[in-house]
Amino acid sequence: MSDSTAVVEILTSDLNYRGFKWLRTNVRLVNQEPKLFSGTIFQNVVDGLTGTDKDGLAGEEKQRLVTEACKAAYAHEFIERLPNGYKTYISERGASLSGGQKRRIVIARSIVSNPKVLLLDEATSALDPNAEKIVQAALNNVARGRTMVVIAHRLSTVRDADNIVVISKGEAVESGSHEQLIGRGGAYARLVKAQDLSKGVDKADDHQEAAEDKDVAPADLDVAPTHGSTPADPAAGAGAQWDHGRYGLLHGLLFILREQRSLWRPLAVTLVCCLVGGGTYPALAILLAKTLKAFQTMDVSRGNFLALMFLVVAFGNSVVYFFLGWFSNVLAQTVMKHYRTQVFNDTLRQGMNFFDRPDNSTGALISRIATEPTSLQQLLSSDVPLLAMNGVNLVSSSVVAIAHGWRLGLVLALGALPILVGAGFVRVRLEFRFEQDAAALFARSSGVVVEAVMGIRTISSLALERVIVDRYEVGLQGIAAQAIGDLGFKMLFYALTQSVSFLAMALGFWYGGRLVSTGEYSTTQFYTIFMAIIYSSEAAAVLFQYSSSMTKARIAINYILGLRRQLELVDDQDDADSQAPGQGGGNTTGEKDAAAQGVEVRCQGVEFAYPLRPRHRVLRGMELDVRSGKMVALVGASGCGKSTVVSLLERFYDPMAGTVLADGREVRTLGRRRYRRDMGLVQQEPVLYQGSIRDNVALGGGARGQGRRRRGAEEQQPLSEAEVVAACRAADIWDFIASLPQGFDTPCGPQGLSLSGGQRQPIAIARALAGRPRLLLLDEATSALDSESERVVQQALARAAAGRTAVAVAHRLSTVRNADAIAVVARGAVAELGTHDELVARRGLYYQMVLSQSLDREAA
Repeated sequence: MSDSTAVVEILTSDLNYRGFKWLRTNVRLVNQEPKLFSGTIFQNVVDGLTGTDKDGLAGEEKQRLVTEACKAAYAHEFIERLPNGYKTYISERGASLSGGQKRRIVIARSIVSNPKVLLLDEATSALDPNAEKIVQAALNNVARGRTMVVIAHRLSTVRDADNIVVISKGEAVESGSHEQLIGRGGAYARLVKAQDLSKGVDKADDHQEAAEDKDVAPADLDVAPTHGSTPADPAAGAGAQWDHGRYGLLHGLLFILREQRSLWRPLAVTLVCCLVGGGTYPALAILLAKTLKAFQTMDVSRGNFLALMFLVVAFGNSVVYFFLGWFSNVLAQTVMKHYRTQVFNDTLRQGMNFFDRPDNSTGALISRIATEPTSLQQLLSSDVPLLAMNGVNLVSSSVVAIAHGWRLGLVLALGALPILVGAGFVRVRLEFRFEQDAAALFARSSGVVVEAVMGIRTISSLALERVIVDRYEVGLQGIAAQAIGDLGFKMLFYALTQSVSFLAMALGFWYGGRLVSTGEYSTTQFYTIFMAIIYSSEAAAVLFQYSSSMTKARIAINYILGLRRQLELVDDQDDADSQAPGQGGGNTTGEKDAAAQGVEVRCQGVEFAYPLRPRHRVLRGMELDVRSGKMVALVGASGCGKSTVVSLLERFYDPMAGTVLADGREVRTLGRRRYRRDMGLVQQEPVLYQGSIRDNVALGGGARGQGRRRRGAEEQQPLSEAEVVAACRAADIWDFIASLPQGFDTPCGPQGLSLSGGQRQPIAIARALAGRPRLLLLDEATSALDSESERVVQQALARAAAGRTAVAVAHRLSTVRNADAIAVVARGAVAELGTHDELVARRGLYYQMVLSQSLDREAA
């Protein structure tokens, strides 16, 4: 059913009847790829009321509507099983929820406002058969009295539709009811036959089994409830963040500069310039005192000489500041480039639980990567040199003052400088606390912006534009309110640092005048000491004018170094010693032979809970053996742990208990990069990147790093054109690519949105095959394909999987009926295991799932 999704896009974007807002509040859309926003489950569902007459209802009434919508979408039961129920926090990526669970929440959001028109673009594609049947029944119920347009590849979801339209190459080729189209024996009948699973099933008992199945709750197959509770605060279960105040500014700067030893030349020149530039101020104090004496004696030649000295100092200062600015910026730009790359690199190498934390949304991480190295660069390029120069000025001027007259020098130094330094220190502490809180708030606000841009279609379809802007504005108001609240206290100390120099002048004139009047000090002595202390106090005041820059840099240093410490398992060192599966460790086949055979995978007593919900076990004693070169399929209810098994095999997470073995070696002992080099993953929601189709497919060869090693990465040998073409042929996407005007150079657009879901998925499959993996992980790899495309791609995957181990997660059972073994997962463990025929003969859970997907009972 090609081009069907385009019909939905036209219905939601090009109509202008009564305006877009009116249209989109009366027409609700469930996209092919569910999009949830950061927040609680309740907040995500209640967004569906925005712009409707129910938007202003009381909280209790909204809760009732949300609960009813979730029950209709068959989401209420699994939500109630969560420790925090409807208050459960969903991270931006929703990693702790299965694809089917996310889809049901999206359906609930779409029907909560009781819209007049409902557009369903593969709304039930991510649901297991049992849940799909009940959700479909619920959708049929809510369809009464409203118009529904349903896009579906899984034909069981549209068999009861009033009119079914078969679209091919942008044209409607057939239309009619299910029975009418079956009777014609045309394109629709062929699609039904391709999805039929009931062959070999005893149809005499079909109706009895179906009747019994109505009473079987899909939740019985889902994750079992756990006792106890987790904190309602999303951050509480996210794991402890690092201490942002571990490193002081000086300590952190010295640590960073020690890492940049190759920059010792610009650093040395910068330090020399700071010493010379700071030393000119006490020299000016001496020259100014001597000039005043020359005025008293009317010595013209002496005055000319001193004027020349001022000129020399001015010229010297210009040279010093030129080289200071030049070399400090060279130093700063180099350091910024290094640490911007390092922050990005260290971010990508974090474990998945790092990205699951609410504070680490996409926007927050982008904000950190952009701002933290920039804060460090700003400090090093101008602020640190000026701070160092003023520090030299402070010390040298104080020394000159005390050396010329210790009485007046000590009185002025001890009377003014401690107050300046103390007030400045308190101000820096206040600035640090404010900047630390503001950085978190700004990062959160950035997360709102990025989420809005990435989910713009969902936001537009729900008419949430004003709501999202309001959320962003609320975040900014919080920052402004906090800044204004702390302003008075901070300005008190700022005013003190700016006025103490005048107090020093008053004290200097009073006490210095007494010393001069008694003859203890000469006027030259007095002016030398007085001007030196004035320069010194001004330097102390200037030091703390950079408090904001210093606090931002300190936060940046602690974030950069803290991010490095947070790396759960860095493969740089592991890869130096560890080997990929099939290499060493008792395997004598050699690397060449290992590349031609699959990986033997075994899960032994695996238990796992997501970090955000540590008391909610997803896997409970999972036992699974996958022999080398065989294909094992995982089927079961949404949320039962199928995709979690794939995540553990990919080492996105490590099990809480039990072991995951690859070729007899525990995967914890294998370097992540080398281990993943032998894997190809196709996820339920395909992810493509900005660039051409060629670029996206070629990324699949990125794991085959060869050549010299660099820190945190390996030099990679790009795939050849022939390898890219071979991968596309294996995924059966080559003919489609060749038919495009730009061929391989066709841009995919942001997130691959220039292509349909059915086009993105084969490209993702080609990318996975491009690296010639020994282990294929397919998480609903063909969920976005129509029946004919699915059959072709399944044949391509079967050919590609030859000699490889494959683990496939599937709800559409027709895609796995030929697997070597099918494991039915329930309550986080394997409930049934066998081939398709064996499991059907047992008439257990798998048999019920087969019955729910059989379409040809009438046709038979």
